[in-house]
Amino acid sequence: MSADDFLAQGSEAFHGSLAASLEVAMALPQMEIRYQNLSLAADVTVTTKDGNELPTLATEAKKALMGLFRSKRSIRKDILHPMSGVFKPSTTTLVLGQPGSGKSSLMKYLSGRFHVAKNISVGGTVAYNGVPSEAVRSNLPQLASYVNQRDFHYPVMTVKETLQFAHKCHGGAAVPPRILQALTDGSPEENAQAKAVI
Repeated sequence: MSADDFLAQGSEAFHGSLAASLEVAMALPQMEIRYQNLSLAADVTVTTKDGNELPTLATEAKKALMGLFRSKRSIRKDILHPMSGVFKPSTTTLVLGQPGSGKSSLMKYLSGRFHVAKNISVGGTVAYNGVPSEAVRSNLPQLASYVNQRDFHYPVMTVKETLQFAHKCHGGAAVPPRILQALTDGSPEENAQAKAVI
């Protein structure tokens, strides 16, 4: 079928045909995230409250002078205590905990969105489909995603359309060779049609 034939039927028919061809030829990608003894801690500087003084030249000079001679004391604050777990493919996992217990930090770290600064120490191992996280760090946004608790979505899009849009924004629009090689679940004709449509 030519492009003109597809366009004559409308974009919805084109997208339906494309989706049907790809679904027949390619199984959905599966991702298992396994973490063992994962821990996060931060070195936090302890500050003292000098009281509410009126900022004058004398009080500001006194604070600056005292800051030179006072050594800064830091303590280690645990963000995540050592924990182990597995997120299996095709399952939904509910992460529960009190406010401040590290739920968002865990999810951000597993999705590669946790900024590890100099004062943050990380312990344990994380693997994506058995591959260590260090080996997939650059491709992590294409493998795992995290939606903030306060994320704004387009109200006219369904959940599926929103996730498809997010996938395309994370580089899913380009078809890598490994995807073309994965089109093997259908018959040879269906696989060839799916590759041609892409």
